[in-house]
Amino acid sequence: MKKFFLIIEDDFELMGNGLGNVASHQYLPTLFLIKVANNLGLKLTFMVDVAQQLVFEKHQHLDVNIKTQKDLWDETVLQIKLNGHDVQLHLHAQWLNCEYKNGYFFMDKNWSIARVEQKTRKKLIKDSINYLTNLLKPIDPDYKVNSFKAGSWALQPSEELFEDFSEAGIEMVMGVRKDMNVSGLGVNYENLDEDTMPYYPNHSDIRKKGKKGDIMILPLSYVYPGWKDMFDLGWTLYKDKRVNKRMLSPFLESNVPKGIRENSPTGEKVRFRLKKNPYLTHLKIGGARSSKYYRNTFDKTIKRLRMEEGNGIPIVVESHTKNFLNNYKDIEQFLDYVVKKYSHEIEFVTMSDYIEKVKDGNLVVKTL
Repeated sequence: MKKFFLIIEDDFELMGNGLGNVASHQYLPTLFLIKVANNLGLKLTFMVDVAQQLVFEKHQHLDVNIKTQKDLWDETVLQIKLNGHDVQLHLHAQWLNCEYKNGYFFMDKNWSIARVEQKTRKKLIKDSINYLTNLLKPIDPDYKVNSFKAGSWALQPSEELFEDFSEAGIEMVMGVRKDMNVSGLGVNYENLDEDTMPYYPNHSDIRKKGKKGDIMILPLSYVYPGWKDMFDLGWTLYKDKRVNKRMLSPFLESNVPKGIRENSPTGEKVRFRLKKNPYLTHLKIGGARSSKYYRNTFDKTIKRLRMEEGNGIPIVVESHTKNFLNNYKDIEQFLDYVVKKYSHEIEFVTMSDYIEKVKDGNLVVKTL
């Protein structure tokens, strides 16, 4: 067994406030990522936001554009599976109770699945799993939804959530990350018992380890970028903003209703420190980040994780294909770098692969 298992998981979705288009923000960047992965021999997991798709299905009779996007979403997810990649569940609660007016979806103010009334949440999870099963079983008779990634990382309060996940057959849950604090969503993952390895959670407090059960938490892989990384990120953001302002003007400019532009409770409480590594985040691709930034932060994570005992240590890279615009080259260069430099000690796996390896009994899952 190799030292590390690398899980590249993509949050397959539109913008959190409902803006964007399936063609530009999901279909085209997903085709790019699949092509790169296939060329490099990578395995991917797409955590697909079915809450979005259920809304498009419900409203497709109102606008041919919505129906076209709905059908394209189905075709994209089918192509993901046909290319040998994994498809698992991701849900953004703001699609519940949204309204369609004047060509826009106005999202609900609640962006946390954990704050949804339990009866409503159970129905959403059940309907979403049924949607994916009906779509993918015809091409993969063994297909099963076994993993869940929380929209906006929101998994608190957690006790009722675990009841729902257990009932739905979910085995692995993602969204937790060391010291993440998003007050607008009631998220506080400070003082985690375990910030690197999978663990069985205490159902009343997801931050704490519990007894062995049927659901595991897989933390996102945290990293402290250095000052050079932060300056590189700032310069890339500046250049990217000028380009994307032209490319994305239909989605970002003042003609978008104020109620949509201002609906965003996901701002993380950021703590800059006057130290060598000033800022805490997690490994991710997409958005205004250079290949140099990707390489440096990944190298730092590998260096940290080499201190962990044992093999099969998980590394999670969070991807947002919706944010790939103008950054394709950097992403391809980074993934090529990972394969060439680390393939001797990294095995590329999907979420389903990883769960099977845990069941084989050779991997550490932390518990009380």
